[in-house]
Amino acid sequence: MTNDNDIKLSKAQQALENARSARLEVLSKHLCESLEPRAAIWTPIKRLLICLAAFGAYMALLAVVMPLRFPKMAEALFQVDIILSWGAGLSSLYAALMLMVPTEPKELWKRVTLPLIIAILFGLWTFGRVYPEFSADGHLDLAYSFHGCFWYGLLFIVFPMVIIVQLAQRSASTAPRWLHVMSLLAVSGFGWGFLRLSCGIDEPAHAFIFHFMPYFVIGVITSFMSRFLFRSI
Repeated sequence: MTNDNDIKLSKAQQALENARSARLEVLSKHLCESLEPRAAIWTPIKRLLICLAAFGAYMALLAVVMPLRFPKMAEALFQVDIILSWGAGLSSLYAALMLMVPTEPKELWKRVTLPLIIAILFGLWTFGRVYPEFSADGHLDLAYSFHGCFWYGLLFIVFPMVIIVQLAQRSASTAPRWLHVMSLLAVSGFGWGFLRLSCGIDEPAHAFIFHFMPYFVIGVITSFMSRFLFRSI
């Protein structure tokens, strides 16, 4: 035998279910009406070529006001600097483009392993050349003096970073923080190499501190904005 309380409870549950169904129907209608066709995302290779073309054009434009020292490319140590920095930049850029789409954890580590290895080798190579200078007389003033390379570094990073962020905004990453890290490594690798080509100071301490500083500053500033800068799901 059903009492009045059971009847009231049943009616309340039915009313709650009706309200939930109504909200779902409104939401479904809104989603259907707001649905817009979207172009398919470009393949990673196509996006990579677009980025490289845009970066190259931008750097060529900057080279007009800051001539590049291409004769230095004949020096062995200089070649190692450029190969490691641009190697880190290129591999990180490709990894970032691959991470702009949903990625499984196993695939994620496959994407970031090579860029991280090259970046670590680059850091060890650069620091290994700098360390002896910190104990040598006459180098500390140069190492800690502020130089225009910091501002040139910001010029090298702004436009490439905007390009990567724009591509990321058209994508949907499941690893926005790793995408952020790879993007920073990409622009840092390319930017550091161009700073070496444009800067007239070849002291390793100067290159280590002031050629890395602008990218470190940008990394710290943007570290809390990964999900805002890089669209994620």
